[in-house]
Amino acid sequence: MPVPVPALREPPRLALREPPHLALRPAILPVSLPAAGDGETGMASVYWQAQQTATGELFDPRQLTAAHKTLPLGSRARVTNLGNGRSVVVRINDRGPFKSHRIIDLSTAAGEAIGLSRDAGVAEVRIEPLQAGPARFGG
Repeated sequence: MPVPVPALREPPRLALREPPHLALRPAILPVSLPAAGDGETGMASVYWQAQQTATGELFDPRQLTAAHKTLPLGSRARVTNLGNGRSVVVRINDRGPFKSHRIIDLSTAAGEAIGLSRDAGVAEVRIEPLQAGPARFGG
């Protein structure tokens, strides 16, 4: 007489939930910009060192990006070279500059767009905030 074989049952599936503090998704933080017309004038420099930026991306000197101390990460700003009138729109993706007499560090491409080369040192610029973008951290 054959021995009965019990029917196989799947174990119950457990719903796995990520605790909110362990979520691996990038956090999107609300940002705000200074009022329209607000801007600042000061000295800009060019930076080119390969590094991870404050947004988590690898710095690419060929992109139109910049480092600023207080503008929201992900926002855009128009930078105008007061010496020649040339301007460029950059995305703020890093923090800096860390020299007291400078207000913005531009990528190589952004510096070249306004006539500021890495070798030239610094130039006086005007920064005008344009629009906010989400600041992304963790991804």
